[in-house]
Amino acid sequence: MAGVQFGELPFLSFDDDVVSCMYSPNGESFAVGSISGIIDVYSTSDWQRIWTTAGNYSTSDWRGIWTTPGHSDQLGSMAYSPKGDMIVSGFLDNTVKLWNVTTGHCHRTIRDRHIKIRRQGEKGGGCAEFSPQGNAVAASGNDDSVRIWDIETGECSRVFAGHTTDVKMVVYSPRGDTIASSCLDSAVRLWHIATGVDYVLSHTNSVTTVVYSPQGDLLAYAGDDKSVKVWDVETRQCRHNLTGHSQSIKCIRFSPKGDQLASGSQDETLHLWDVKTGAHIRTLSCRGAVLTLAYSPQGDQVASNSHDNSLQVWDTETGECRYTLIGHVDAVTKILYSPKGDQIASVSKGTVRLWNVGTGRSRVVLNGYSKKILSATYLSKKRQVASLSEDGTIRIWDAKTGACIHTLTGHDKGALSLAYSPQEDRIVSCSSDGTVRLWDVESGSCYNIFRGHSNEVCDVDFSPQGGQVASASKDETVRLWNVETRECQHILTGHRGDVNDVVYAPQGDQVASGGADHTVRLWNVGTGACHHTLSGHGGSITSVVYSPNGNWIASNSNDRTVRLWNAATGESHHVFRHDSPDIIRRMAFSPRGDQLASGDETGVVYIWDVKSGNRRLTLTDRRGIGS
Repeated sequence: MAGVQFGELPFLSFDDDVVSCMYSPNGESFAVGSISGIIDVYSTSDWQRIWTTAGNYSTSDWRGIWTTPGHSDQLGSMAYSPKGDMIVSGFLDNTVKLWNVTTGHCHRTIRDRHIKIRRQGEKGGGCAEFSPQGNAVAASGNDDSVRIWDIETGECSRVFAGHTTDVKMVVYSPRGDTIASSCLDSAVRLWHIATGVDYVLSHTNSVTTVVYSPQGDLLAYAGDDKSVKVWDVETRQCRHNLTGHSQSIKCIRFSPKGDQLASGSQDETLHLWDVKTGAHIRTLSCRGAVLTLAYSPQGDQVASNSHDNSLQVWDTETGECRYTLIGHVDAVTKILYSPKGDQIASVSKGTVRLWNVGTGRSRVVLNGYSKKILSATYLSKKRQVASLSEDGTIRIWDAKTGACIHTLTGHDKGALSLAYSPQEDRIVSCSSDGTVRLWDVESGSCYNIFRGHSNEVCDVDFSPQGGQVASASKDETVRLWNVETRECQHILTGHRGDVNDVVYAPQGDQVASGGADHTVRLWNVGTGACHHTLSGHGGSITSVVYSPNGNWIASNSNDRTVRLWNAATGESHHVFRHDSPDIIRRMAFSPRGDQLASGDETGVVYIWDVKSGNRRLTLTDRRGIGS
């Protein structure tokens, strides 16, 4: 490549700051995530946008195949699965979403109050990451813990607690048997996934970056103490303490072969180290503070950013600066090579620039979108997508062509929730305007407006059979609406405060509602009668969930307890209390319904036996090395 100049490929322009971008493992697609929550996926063969989580296209030159809205808040992190068939995205709205790369369909949404993933550089940080096998996702959030979810079931299978502040980074080892995490408490923790045992790797100041070697036998991390520490994962011994920088280290990377390590610092230098001996190879003088860097797949180059918004590409053998890439008007925040090594992608605020060797291709501008999508529902039978945007409109999209089939308008204020019937012929939405609207998917017309609530409607749900809709409101009522007759079948009164949640039983014969009055109420769908008022909680009910077979109901409250109720009799079966006084934030039934998991603010998770009420397992803080 000596003497070959870099030419600029497509210039991708976005209305919002770009948080992350990445090539798929095979290099055939390229994903870009903006802070507004929009993810765009492009084909690298012609740089046409394959799908996006924004609205329809307004630029005729570019064909949108998929439009699948995503999160209702800021994007913090995203990553491809090892096979490149899925993308995981983590957001500030307490969700992690899994996307099918081919279709744009949201495969699964994981909701957890503990998840609050901020973009890198912001206080708290956080990330979501696929396991090397692609069967699990690890995420960090705002409760000082690391959580692992099973992709197929969506269940949280592990909670690792021990950090004393928000977890900033989570990294799987290449073999997938351990996880490394870091936070602002100046400690890196190495977790053994199978046993949950953690080992604390000490550091003298805040840790800014953590990476495994390609072979997974070494773990390197660096931070504000101006040094890089390289640990042996097996022996848990510090193999090297690499010093030489005069200011905070912001990024480190192993070379693809794992024989070299690069570190970039605010001192405007890039240092190259021999991994085997720990010897300093050379110092590269950069044009400014180095905040991000990347090795080429062949390991013969390393690219770094500069304070003047340019990139520098270095020869790792000679230390020579091969190229200076100029074009960004803001600071470069991320650099990555394509899997083949023939392209470099660089991120700067609202733009992504793509650089290639020698072609000098002309620039193409692809327009992004700034409107946030609040929720989306995939209509698999019709190959359509229904989305709800922040302007209160509902749009139905053709999943194959990306064309907007219908725009549904009518809510006077922001719509809050969206659901579709089991037959996928109707959509129901609720709003802070106090109405529930029923829409015909085929024609896009408003099938009916259900009026009756006197305050904001918080939640809405279709019955499993699709003949009824339940709505919960701040007017202290739940209403059951007959879809065919368009009448309010029952007004369920009894709550003394906001009704926060409403859910149908799996069989559809019962509705459970949870309110701010500390009660869960069970209603007969046919008669509207309240069969049982489940009292015992000492705080507002935050969530209610049925077991898979519908025999049990679990309720969670800010009184720091989870209660298990018999769905048929309303009798209290068990009260699950954590040993700590912290608020319980999450609960979930196992697929068979024989276990219930509950987790509190400190990250302690208890696994309960539903039948006996006994505690089966405690996943808790293990302090100290090897403890």
